[in-house]
Amino acid sequence: MFKTIFFTLSSTITICAFIASLFLNTILASFGLVSTSIESLNSLHNSKKVVEQMKTRHKAKKKNFSKKFTKRAGAKLSSTATSAIPVIGVIGAIVAVAGLEASYYCEDKKELQEDENVLFGTNKLFDNDQCLAEAQQDSKEIVADAKEAVSQSLSDAWDSLYE
Repeated sequence: MFKTIFFTLSSTITICAFIASLFLNTILASFGLVSTSIESLNSLHNSKKVVEQMKTRHKAKKKNFSKKFTKRAGAKLSSTATSAIPVIGVIGAIVAVAGLEASYYCEDKKELQEDENVLFGTNKLFDNDQCLAEAQQDSKEIVADAKEAVSQSLSDAWDSLYE
């Protein structure tokens, strides 16, 4: 007898809670509202904050894009003009372009680190000196290969003149 009363009472309370939940959710939905857990709400707020930060960064990048383009194009054009001077100018232009590209590489890498910090909620600092050292080492290899190619092409040109 006690089991039957307990079972009936608990079933009635469960059904009433379910109906109340459906009723409240329907009323909230008619006003464009939703009931959710606090954890979900906090997660949504954090996601919204990240999206807003990314929008702000995007606007700043968009503004700086033309400035970067002008800066990079001017540097490359001036190094190309230097290459008009035979051999020494070519090597100078190669060294200048390699140095500029190392700098641009580190700028881009820094922006990626900032984006990663925003997206993943970290606060890793970008080490520009380490990046430049890595890029400089790679640039040295590229410059050495380019010098060798220039020397080889110059040698081939001289050889073709004497034939």
